[in-house]
Amino acid sequence: MLTDTPPYATVPPERELALIKKISLGGSPALLEDLVQVPHQLRDLLSRCWRAIPSERPIINDCRLVLLRICEPYVNKLEDELATHEAKSERQIAENERLRDLLHRVQNENAALKQYIEDITRPGAREPSMEPIEAMHMMTAMSEEQDW
Repeated sequence: MLTDTPPYATVPPERELALIKKISLGGSPALLEDLVQVPHQLRDLLSRCWRAIPSERPIINDCRLVLLRICEPYVNKLEDELATHEAKSERQIAENERLRDLLHRVQNENAALKQYIEDITRPGAREPSMEPIEAMHMMTAMSEEQDW
């Protein structure tokens, strides 16, 4: 599991029987030197767990504490990355809401402008009493009141 290879994959087939006998007689694997990518605290813990005399082995709580200390930097890094992503998500949500509001205003202004154009281009329409921009703002305000 630590090396991402099958157990004793480097042991030649002619040495397997000798290795099995060694382990069954209380010997421990000599793999710790090969575990260079494994944190030294974990290699030390494994070495203590494989001791022949049970009273020299660590108790489970000691194993738990060592593992927690080993994992802590990784957990902290993941928590920091999560906080960064959450902050980005919150900013994106706020930006999406701002854009949604802007789109809503533009749609209302567009509808008001279309209505204004229809009103002034209809046969028999009176001369507009205000400029198109003023009319658009007035109609947009009326439209927004109706939406809410």
